[in-house]
Amino acid sequence: MRATAQWAVRREGRDPAVLYREALAANPAAGRIRTLVAGLGECGTRQDIDLLLPFLEHPSPRVRAEAVRAVRRVGASLARIAPMLADPAPVVVRAAGKALRTEPDVVPTARLWE
Repeated sequence: MRATAQWAVRREGRDPAVLYREALAANPAAGRIRTLVAGLGECGTRQDIDLLLPFLEHPSPRVRAEAVRAVRRVGASLARIAPMLADPAPVVVRAAGKALRTEPDVVPTARLWE
């Protein structure tokens, strides 16, 4: 659904990332945050990292997990995701583990044994 909407926005000559940035900056309703973070992760750039990082600490585990995926997609340093391996929510730990598989040296082995 998001991909179709993003395509339609691009077809009109606009950048969908701008819409996601504006919506996130406007303090959206709690139910929309996860979708907006996901959308920005799909079409955002490295310049969006500072906008996405605060969502790694969101109270909702699903938003935190989506933020992990978005931060990885826009090309942020995976070292920022590594602390999420200790998150109390399994959905966040799974997202962090999947993101960190591509760069196994980011997390020290001693940290993994903890």
